[in-house]
Amino acid sequence: MIRNFTDGSKGERGVGAGVLICFNNELSARHKFRLNHRFSKNQAEQLAIVKALDLINYLEIGDNKPRNIGLYTDGRITIHSLKYAN
Repeated sequence: MIRNFTDGSKGERGVGAGVLICFNNELSARHKFRLNHRFSKNQAEQLAIVKALDLINYLEIGDNKPRNIGLYTDGRITIHSLKYAN
């Protein structure tokens, strides 16, 4: 299973997003993104999720293996949006 841990933040030092990806319980990728100060915390959270899903394409996984993905984020608005995006 691929596990994606994402977070976005906004503070005095700026706006950023982070992604941690684990495959078979081993760290596979870790990325940080500095964003324009106009981004909100929620936008940073959402961008982190998009980046995490994009980065999965670059993991060294056999082409024929299924990719079960777990997404872990703490952004309530983002979780709510994903849950009810029908």
